[in-house]
Amino acid sequence: MGHLLASRPNEVLAIDFTMLEPTSKGLENVLVMTDVFSKYTLAVPTRDQRASTAAQVLVREWFFKFGIPVRIHSDQGRSFESLLIQQLCHLYGIEKSRTTPYHPAGNGQCERFNRTLHDLLRTLPPSRKRDWSSCLPHVLYAYNTTPHQATGESPFFLMFGQEPRLPVDFLLGRVQEPVAGNVHDWIQEHQARLQVAFEGARERLRVAAERRKSYHDQRVQHAPLKVGQLVWLRDFTPRGRHKIHDLYGPVKYKVLREPSEGGSVYTIAPATDLAKTRNVNRILLKAVVEESGEGAIGPSSPFGDHRFEDEMSGDEDMYVLVSSNPPAPTVVQANQPFQSGDLLSQLLGPSGIVTHGGVASSGQSPGPFRAESEPVLRRSVRTTAGQHSNINRLPRPAGEAPQAVNSPDPTANSIFVLFRPWN
Repeated sequence: MGHLLASRPNEVLAIDFTMLEPTSKGLENVLVMTDVFSKYTLAVPTRDQRASTAAQVLVREWFFKFGIPVRIHSDQGRSFESLLIQQLCHLYGIEKSRTTPYHPAGNGQCERFNRTLHDLLRTLPPSRKRDWSSCLPHVLYAYNTTPHQATGESPFFLMFGQEPRLPVDFLLGRVQEPVAGNVHDWIQEHQARLQVAFEGARERLRVAAERRKSYHDQRVQHAPLKVGQLVWLRDFTPRGRHKIHDLYGPVKYKVLREPSEGGSVYTIAPATDLAKTRNVNRILLKAVVEESGEGAIGPSSPFGDHRFEDEMSGDEDMYVLVSSNPPAPTVVQANQPFQSGDLLSQLLGPSGIVTHGGVASSGQSPGPFRAESEPVLRRSVRTTAGQHSNINRLPRPAGEAPQAVNSPDPTANSIFVLFRPWN
């Protein structure tokens, strides 16, 4: 994991655009400019994100007020990678650096301030939210005069070398009266104070960077890549709905250069055209897994596993035992009691060996295969077989023993005889 660090104010200037709700004046873009060392930040509302707009704001709001920075760091947005910004940096002798594509963490200083800015402006009442541009200077002054967690000092103090005078100081009567003295003594005291503050800020920034790296390394699960290894690159070209689109593109890339110690940016190029190099972060790369012939799945075997066929080929002693003179099927009469032993002896046959599905193992040679005999018909031995106890479903009292329909019923017979007028 790399770090964007500076050792003094105005050494590295990080810039980025953020978008908010349109104001009543039509402003919706904000150009954020942050000094990496002191964390001093300016945010200027703009109407668009064009390169000409960004260049004008940089020159008017930062270069003419705080001086020319040594380096400008930004993402790969078109407004920052344009020819106009390149000519501006060349004119002032500024070094231009950029993040890797689709990796906003490379400009974490501006991204973190954007979140803080959104949180502060969210506290405005609904009636003032459309007028956030007029409240932006107040938010910036409160941020720049508050001690920063990373440096331990306020951005205002590290940028200008003196503590800011706040409105609360006037209310509490804490405004210090100017002390008489010459300019030389004040310069000596000012330099000593800044030297102590800068050394303390550098040490705290180093500790904060190590803390972020430790937290980052605990979550990283990607193995390092080697030079010459083939990789896939994350594909961000789809637009609109692409939930089932492939995460990685179809082109294979080759690793040309590893990152420095503690870094995560690799130099890659297409395997077919090594001249088109590009720098990308490790989280966007995936190693290509070479296909081996051992586990390949052939067309004749959909699962690539022949163990089932090998097991079946070794079962040559499995055969069916069928008697040469199969017994005739036995029909059990309705009034004949069922004898389970007779049926079992008929099923077993003379060998007396039966396995699942009629397959047995024996040392004798099997006889000729014959078709199975006709199934044995099962007959019920109940005396009321085929008779319904209440065929018309007439109501009857509970507890009455059910009787068959054709059982003798004297009442029913007498009634039946009464209605025979022809007798």
